Amino acid sequence: MVLTATLAVVLAERLDAGFTEAAALADLRACALAELGNAKRIADDLTGAESDLARAVDLAAQGTGNPSFLARLMDLTASLYTDQRRFDEARQLLDAVYTIYEREGDRQSAGRALISKGISANYAFDNEESISFFVQGLGLIDPASDPKLAMIGIHNLIWSLIEMGQAPQAARLFEHSRPLLSSYVERLDAIKVVWTEGRLAAALGDAEQAELRFLSARADLQEARLPYDVALVSLDMAALWLREGRTAESTGLIDETISIFRDRGIHREAIGMLLLVRDAFQQDQATETMLRTAAAQLQRLDTRRGRVSS
Repeated sequence: MVLTATLAVVLAERLDAGFTEAAALADLRACALAELGNAKRIADDLTGAESDLARAVDLAAQGTGNPSFLARLMDLTASLYTDQRRFDEARQLLDAVYTIYEREGDRQSAGRALISKGISANYAFDNEESISFFVQGLGLIDPASDPKLAMIGIHNLIWSLIEMGQAPQAARLFEHSRPLLSSYVERLDAIKVVWTEGRLAAALGDAEQAELRFLSARADLQEARLPYDVALVSLDMAALWLREGRTAESTGLIDETISIFRDRGIHREAIGMLLLVRDAFQQDQATETMLRTAAAQLQRLDTRRGRVSS
């Protein structure tokens, strides 16, 4: 993706000034730079992404002022801000994006902006607000024309409902949406569906099914080399076992996760958080509140949480 976007930038910069009017050429070059910045964002080069998107904004100021293109540029920049944990700035941009698309009569893109706002609110741990954005956004989009977007919105809505203690509502939505959630063959999407099934089962008191789903998701996430997600599903499992008094197993699970982090050279602050959890289990002082707090801290440290390709 980065290589292709880089080629687009090179070609756009080589176009002769006589190719088209200056403003249209500025739009074209800004578009290529914006897509390169988005590609770098997805590839975890946030510094490079910020630089390219800033250059795209400068070029767009010399362009035609096309509202749809400006909305696209703001949307991509908002995605970067979400990854950088600049949530307030991301939401301000997405408000502008939504306004433009609503004015243009583009319901699909307006719905996408609201779903993006929901994701930003979700990872700012404002689950109540995220639910409102997801519901509004899903009401605007046509799932048939963009099933991936619909799946992202529904999955995140279910997750937020669970976080808000509304497991029965989340379960009904999950069952209603199962055909869509199961139709996606992308491996990571399938793993997240299994993980969500585990969280639903745990919230509804079905410990046996929850454990089966958590173990399956954890093994697949470890194979996919996603250590932060491995840690988060491990904390879900530890919370489940804590209710059953299975302290030794929980301690072993956290120890194994710490080893994964150390082997991958993961942020020392993340390892420190897991060490605190491990020590709490060893001293019989672990609580579900502590595990939720640890999960929230790990999500803040993981720059890939909530990422959605635009």
